[in-house]
Amino acid sequence: MSRIKTIVVGAGHLGRIHTRLANSLDIFDVVGVVDPSSEARNQFQAELGIQGFESIDQVPETLEAAIVAAPTGLHYPICQSLLEQGTHVLVEKPITVTTDEAKELVELADRSGAVLQVGHVERFNPAFEKLKEKVSHAKFIETRRMSEYTFRSTDVGVVLDLMIHDIDLILSLVESDVKQVDAVGISIMGENEDIAQARLEFEDGAVAQLVASRCSFSRQRTIQVFSDRSFAQADLTTRQVQSIAPGDAMLSRAVDFLSMPAESQQQVRETLFTEWLPKCEQTAPEQNAILEEHKDFAESIVANRVPRVCGRQGSRALEVAHAVMDEIQGHHWYGESLPVSGPLAMPFPRLLKSGEFHPEEAQMPWVAQARKAG
Repeated sequence: MSRIKTIVVGAGHLGRIHTRLANSLDIFDVVGVVDPSSEARNQFQAELGIQGFESIDQVPETLEAAIVAAPTGLHYPICQSLLEQGTHVLVEKPITVTTDEAKELVELADRSGAVLQVGHVERFNPAFEKLKEKVSHAKFIETRRMSEYTFRSTDVGVVLDLMIHDIDLILSLVESDVKQVDAVGISIMGENEDIAQARLEFEDGAVAQLVASRCSFSRQRTIQVFSDRSFAQADLTTRQVQSIAPGDAMLSRAVDFLSMPAESQQQVRETLFTEWLPKCEQTAPEQNAILEEHKDFAESIVANRVPRVCGRQGSRALEVAHAVMDEIQGHHWYGESLPVSGPLAMPFPRLLKSGEFHPEEAQMPWVAQARKAG
């Protein structure tokens, strides 16, 4: 089988990772990297021996596939150009900036027959794969994703940077439409939200609680899933998975624990997670999620099948992410009486009496607007 002639678009941190891993597979032949920065291209070529090009049009090879790891704002025009040529595309998350752009790419991929895969790489995390084996019909999900500040992906907020990973995982677990979204978020380092909390309620009654921060003391990536018959939690960093599968006595509530004598209650306490709520602890096998993502991309091209994370799923995750961001933007931290909302509205400087001036107004014009309104 001939190798798939592939380019990587974007010579940054992720572009390097994608190139190294794609080249480690016999199925891909990475023929070039595209980046407008000559410095980035030269550094890329020096490190990896891959020829650099300023634009896709300059690549002399007939392309079959592309891995797009450019800034989010460039995803749409790059992918549009590639899909129009029938080139298969693996694009980093989020698929695009706007939901309209995402829908257009999905329709374009359908017309051209090209594979459109979105880089929600946590779907290939072995701990998540193991967790999915333990639960079905999820009813309550809680995710926490914390990261130290890296100064990467600052063109978007934490919702599109980090939380969208968990949005995608949740949507893959709940086979129902989102009915309601509530969210808050605050900015720490720039104009976009750096910390966010969201609650999703689904039509089938399932509920998900998400917390994400890119200004944390340390990294954390965890997910807990409660179903009507089991529970499982996974640490997506350490690959530790714990699960509980209650027996019939627990599920039918046949035992009245609260009416038991003290001696029996003590015995239940000692055997709770061995007899009544038997706990299983496992470590998922080690595997590189991005490499598995690449394998799925290649298999989708060769077999002409839908990838594990297709364009439609990436578009749906983006749609929910935008609903979260809309809620964040509309949240009034100090009540409806003050025209101050969104991630930049907190913390709010002390409002002085009429006629007094606060130096912060020079940097925060909305303070003056709020005072005038009051």
